[in-house]
Amino acid sequence: MVKAIEENYPDIYTYTELSIRPFEKLNNYPLNENELSLIAIYFGSQMYQDESHLGSALLVCSTGLGTSRMLKVQLESAFKGLKFVGPITKRNYNSLTQISESVVLSTIPLDKKNREVLVLHPIMNDREINELTKQLAVQGIVMPTLSPNKISALLDVISDNAKIINQTGLITGIKEVLSFSVKPYSKYERGYQPLLSELINKNTIQFATASHLDWQQAIALATLPLLSSGNVEQSYIDAMIRNVYSNGPYINIGDRIAFAHARPEEGVNKLGMALLCLDEPIELLDNQHRIQLIFVLAASNDRSHLKALAELASMLGDKNRLKQLLDARKVSEVESVIAEGEKQL
Repeated sequence: MVKAIEENYPDIYTYTELSIRPFEKLNNYPLNENELSLIAIYFGSQMYQDESHLGSALLVCSTGLGTSRMLKVQLESAFKGLKFVGPITKRNYNSLTQISESVVLSTIPLDKKNREVLVLHPIMNDREINELTKQLAVQGIVMPTLSPNKISALLDVISDNAKIINQTGLITGIKEVLSFSVKPYSKYERGYQPLLSELINKNTIQFATASHLDWQQAIALATLPLLSSGNVEQSYIDAMIRNVYSNGPYINIGDRIAFAHARPEEGVNKLGMALLCLDEPIELLDNQHRIQLIFVLAASNDRSHLKALAELASMLGDKNRLKQLLDARKVSEVESVIAEGEKQL
């Protein structure tokens, strides 16, 4: 499922990749993509939840708790009119004598009881969601683009101009065809996502000597280009500093790397990123957390920065490119490191 998670949930995978760095540092060993994907599943199952539903479908899943919850959230996103009950195990399903829900959706084959059983993949792509939409529409569990009244009117028009040999089959066929016009589950409603080079460049890269700079001053200085351009307000700088006092040195995401950020509502006007490169490390709260590269993210929403963030995660995870950043003394050197990664996109 690794590829499916990376493709369908790139934001969760990227957040996980960044968030897990202190854990990797503690263990002195990087996690592989299978381990990252597993943790991403648990993060994702908490991030995307929707409580407003009508209808009902019973979800049966033999895979892990995180995966089954992820599938449930994906289905809820695709079918807003259905209430999804479960997930339950195969054993629990077999103990039931009657199914009260309209349909059973399962990741494993099951014996049919009084309701149809549709077998799904644990992580579904757009084509599979569309196929499921068609199956549910044919059974009348979800409605195609036209309402029942309009389908009836359409049948009247057809019967006035042609002989209907099999009305039941025709109704089923109409529902099946119309279901393709139902908008399938979309990975994300994205909008434009700039590259890292569009955000971190000559306008937002600074160099400074570490002497007489504490971590609060370093964060404020790193954010200065975004403040001057109107991307953020002073309140955003205050919020980033306050977060460190409240939550500890969590922004230290790797060797000598700080990734300062706060909530969009705390003073972000427009998406932006900035970088302050110091000539030597300074302490972030204590000498166990020393930082030299201070990245600042000002995210205006939860989507637009994802491409740049994914690039940043890749760059910081490459020891050679990270060393080049730490050794850089000119803007062009930083831009060159970023450009090197974007050649592979």
